[in-house]
Amino acid sequence: MFPNDLAPSAPFAMWTMVSIASAIKNGEIINKDTMHMSMPSTLEAMSHQSMYVYGNHICVSSVKEHFKTSDCGIAKAFEQECISSWNDQRPILAKLEYVGQVEEILELNYMVFNTIVLLCNLVKANYTGSSATIKRDAYGFTFINFSSFILIFDYSIAFPLHVEQVFFSGAPKEQGWKVVL
Repeated sequence: MFPNDLAPSAPFAMWTMVSIASAIKNGEIINKDTMHMSMPSTLEAMSHQSMYVYGNHICVSSVKEHFKTSDCGIAKAFEQECISSWNDQRPILAKLEYVGQVEEILELNYMVFNTIVLLCNLVKANYTGSSATIKRDAYGFTFINFSSFILIFDYSIAFPLHVEQVFFSGAPKEQGWKVVL
C-alpha cells in the first residue's frame, strides 16, 4: 500500500483525465502509454533498496550511509516561469537546479505496465551568499551542503529517465560539505 503522504492525489488525477479528454475532443492523438499513466496506479507499490535502471545503479541513501562514496545521488534541472512580484507582467523562463539523495525507489503498477519513480530529498542550487548550498573550487569540483534540504514537494518525485546520477564523497577540508562526482 502507498504511504499516506504518497497516496494518489485526486486533484492531479482529475486534471490529467480532464486534460486528456479535452485533447482527444480537440482531435489530438494521445499515446497509449500516456492514456494508461493518466489513470491512477493500483494502490500497491513495491519498494526497492537498489536497482539498475537506464544503465545506472541507484540505491536509497540509507543503504550506503557507512561507505565513503555513495551512488544514491541525483541531479536534475527544471525550467519554470518566474516573476519578481505579483504585478510582474513579463515572467522569465529560469532553469532551476536541484541535487539530492534518493530516499525511496517505488515501482508502481499500472496493470498494463510498471514504472519506477524516485522519491528524493533535494537541495535547491544556491551559489551565492552565506546561505549558499553549492559552490565550486578552483579546480572545478562541485561541493554541496546537505544541511538545508527543501521540504518534499512536486519536484521531489522523479522518473529515473529525467535525472542524472551523481556520486558524493566527503570533503576533507569542508565540514558539512560533500564533493559531487
